[in-house]
Amino acid sequence: FSEHLDWIVDLPWTIMQWLSLQVFGISTFALRLPAVFLGILSAVGFILVLRKWFMTNVAMATAMLAITSPIFISIARSGSSSIMTVFLSVVALYAATVILYSNSDKVGLKSLLAKVSASIAMALLLYSPGGIYLAAVFVFAGLLHPKVRLLFVRTKIWKILVGIFLGIAILAPLIIGIMVQIISGDFDITREVFALGGAMSIDNSKLFIASITGLWSGAIYGFVTPLATSVMMALALIGLVRTCADFFSARSYLVLPMLLAAVLLSISNPQLLHVMVVPLILLTGTGIEVLLDHWLGLFPRNPYARLVGAIPITILILSASCAAVSRYVNVVYYNTAAVYSYNQEFQATVDALQNTDGKVNVVVADQQINLYSTLQNASSDISVSSEFSDDATNIVVNSAKLDTTEIPQKIVTTFLSKESVLLRIY
Repeated sequence: FSEHLDWIVDLPWTIMQWLSLQVFGISTFALRLPAVFLGILSAVGFILVLRKWFMTNVAMATAMLAITSPIFISIARSGSSSIMTVFLSVVALYAATVILYSNSDKVGLKSLLAKVSASIAMALLLYSPGGIYLAAVFVFAGLLHPKVRLLFVRTKIWKILVGIFLGIAILAPLIIGIMVQIISGDFDITREVFALGGAMSIDNSKLFIASITGLWSGAIYGFVTPLATSVMMALALIGLVRTCADFFSARSYLVLPMLLAAVLLSISNPQLLHVMVVPLILLTGTGIEVLLDHWLGLFPRNPYARLVGAIPITILILSASCAAVSRYVNVVYYNTAAVYSYNQEFQATVDALQNTDGKVNVVVADQQINLYSTLQNASSDISVSSEFSDDATNIVVNSAKLDTTEIPQKIVTTFLSKESVLLRIY
């Protein structure tokens, strides 16, 4: 948190990461732990959703491809707020699925929890950049579905009012922050929430194509590319054709608008590639379902066809999953674009502080002061600034680009061939 209002964007993620830092201290582990935790919950959520949408064998195969995809692994271990968007989308999707599959004549605890969870998840999505469009997709799909419209009409007025009040309470910090900034003539939060910082350009289109095909680069804005293996992309393409053919189905009402919103967001803002995860996984499940239905349709009366058909599908899924993990590992360790996207300065600074006594001044770039200021929680002798101090030990991170004629007492380096100097201690 800082004195500026920009911390309101991604507030749910900020709170989780702040709690992690309070419990486990200032470390890379604490910064990444919430992302790993939400990644595990998202994986479980994917399995639950897929089991509702498809047969068990299709759900398990799709979940295997989803969890091992390079984009999902990189999001879960990146320690960035993108995993919160994926997690909230999965929660909203599962809750909406439970509502649709529940008996409308019996309003039980499970249905009530699903309605509350869907509402809270969609409200929290509005804090994420571009999340407002994903929430709009859920609302749009609900308005198109006759059962959802019927449930809304049958809902009592006082329940609707309670829901509106709960939504306003959750969104109060965001609403107040936007109003305060608008009054002062600043629109930073609005631009972030509505993802207005990007633009449709040739360069951004190339990055999007690279993220789909894996050409030109192994990492884009910290995401390991391609988003998935060629096998998963082929299955998703088959699923897209089937979804378009079943245009008036309830599944198409949700998947097609979500895919359209994700593609438009990703092309204009390549740093929002994570919004492609959910529609890509749903289309992959549809593609696997098409393959199995087609195979079983060839031998409708052969009891052994189901077993024989499962063997090549199983080999295909396992080989694609292994290839996806290998692709991720190879890119992270050997691709230049990926290697240099993981900054090691923060952890090196934490290690250096543990071996430094007395007053210490950490010199960083202006845009990194908010991050490194968390180090001050460990000791009152630690200060963070963008300027050199004469009465303290100075730990200067390389990205600060500070020019000085002083001779450093120690230089901390890394194995990277470029930008190999991490810190200079004076």
